[in-house]
Amino acid sequence: MNGVLVTGDRHLQQLATLNGVNTHGSIWILDEMILLEILTPKTAGEALRRIIEQGARLPAEECKKRLELWG
Repeated sequence: MNGVLVTGDRHLQQLATLNGVNTHGSIWILDEMILLEILTPKTAGEALRRIIEQGARLPAEECKKRLELWG
């Protein structure tokens, strides 16, 4: 089908990767929304902060990079 799976579930990502399915997570969605000019970097940074505050388990280093980049 040549689709993309968007998930934060590590086990599902691993299984999908083993089966040749491209996977992405929440940070990728924010990156894409900035790229497509749906969100400004500032708004994406605010959204990421709220996502983290709600207890999402995202890669800490990737979050740190984005927050520094987006302000």
